[in-house]
Amino acid sequence: MNEKPTPLPGEKELGLDQEFLDSAKLNREAITRKSWAEFQQTGLLLFINQILHLFGWAIVLEYINDEDKIANVYPARVTFRGFGEENVSRAYRKISKYLKDNIDELEKEANS
Repeated sequence: MNEKPTPLPGEKELGLDQEFLDSAKLNREAITRKSWAEFQQTGLLLFINQILHLFGWAIVLEYINDEDKIANVYPARVTFRGFGEENVSRAYRKISKYLKDNIDELEKEANS
């Protein structure tokens, strides 16, 4: 039987159907789904939002009533640009820690 696997959440919206994965010589083992919370905790959300701010965009995380649970994530147009120095410094420290903690795996992936 040559059944297509069930798409991962978001695959269809991103055009990541099996044909695309095959044509890009990717497979599902090459994709590890991560949470928005982890993306933010690594400092990468602020880093990416700095780039998006150049174009008046941002990735927005909405939380449930001041809890740490994320209710929604979406791209948005924004009129503000940049972040405060302390927020940027904190995010850069988080990114540095992420790199330090994951450098062996990142190097292995880059060389495979």
